[in-house]
Amino acid sequence: MDKVKTLIIAVVVCIIAGLTAVTCYYQGEAARLQEEVTVTKGALKTASNTIQQMKERNAELSKLDKRYHDEIKAIRSDIADLRAGIDSGAIRLHVNAEPVYVHDATGTASSINGATCRLTASAQSNYLSLREQLKEKDAKITGLQDYIKTQCIRKE
Repeated sequence: MDKVKTLIIAVVVCIIAGLTAVTCYYQGEAARLQEEVTVTKGALKTASNTIQQMKERNAELSKLDKRYHDEIKAIRSDIADLRAGIDSGAIRLHVNAEPVYVHDATGTASSINGATCRLTASAQSNYLSLREQLKEKDAKITGLQDYIKTQCIRKE
């Protein structure tokens, strides 16, 4: 009977030792998994913050883009109105020019040819096109400067 008791005690001790080892192993695994969960939650929070910041910047960029697109549309509209006014005769372009003296055929007298001080239709069109391009370029440059100031050089 002593042998049976000893054998039973040995088996019980082995079972307890095995259960203790398994418990320690799974406790270590649980701690490792808990650490992984903590790291993953941190990464998720960082990703969420980054996405939120990107959405905010995208909204700011959309506002900036809309503002300057509207400004360029207004410039084009103003130039179109100016062009229509010039074409209809309601608005005139004033030329700051010296009058051209036309010598008389006899060569003794000279007179001013008033028609030579007017711009040709192509010159007026070119003037308006250049004016529109310059104003658009100014608006685009201002928009890019605002973009650089508000988005590229922003303090995080």
